[in-house]
Amino acid sequence: MRAFTKAELIRIALQHYPPGSTVFIDIDRSTPEFQRWSEAWDKALAWDRWASLLNELRAAFPGRPVGNVTQPGMSACLRCCVYLEEPLPEGGRVLTRLAGAVSVLAPLYHVYATVEHIRADDTWTRPRFFLHPPDDIRQHAELLVQHLERELGYQPFPLELANEPVPGRCVYFFNGGEPSLLEALLGRDLGNLP
Repeated sequence: MRAFTKAELIRIALQHYPPGSTVFIDIDRSTPEFQRWSEAWDKALAWDRWASLLNELRAAFPGRPVGNVTQPGMSACLRCCVYLEEPLPEGGRVLTRLAGAVSVLAPLYHVYATVEHIRADDTWTRPRFFLHPPDDIRQHAELLVQHLERELGYQPFPLELANEPVPGRCVYFFNGGEPSLLEALLGRDLGNLP
């Protein structure tokens, strides 16, 4: 599959977000951009291949919880998560959430992780976000990538274009500021995982 150019990705974003910089509540839902956005979400939520992917992941990660952590309409992606928990020698455990974000606007995905330490007394640290999964879970991340590519036929989001601005557009789930391609085509708060 040929990689997307910066211009192509910006064009996709422009097709799904109306001009302006207002927050979600104030947008005109009758715009052609909003209609395309809504149609993309309707299609994504009815996508049989997504359910199939989740089943494949459950088989690929036996003994590990796998979940659909999509927040429809709050980002531009479906998200799946593999929960990797390891005990710590002094008690407690490390909870790594390995996630795959799959754009509903373009055939792109990104795999990332959060890591949280849960102490023996059940208090925890704030999850740390990793745009690239840490080395100690690389094997799991590669397995997730293989399934995303094989099951969905998607390609990795080009991270070198992640911070490219999408000028003058209202990204529905983004309150203020100029959105980036990563924010417009996947999401702003990817690290917010249950």
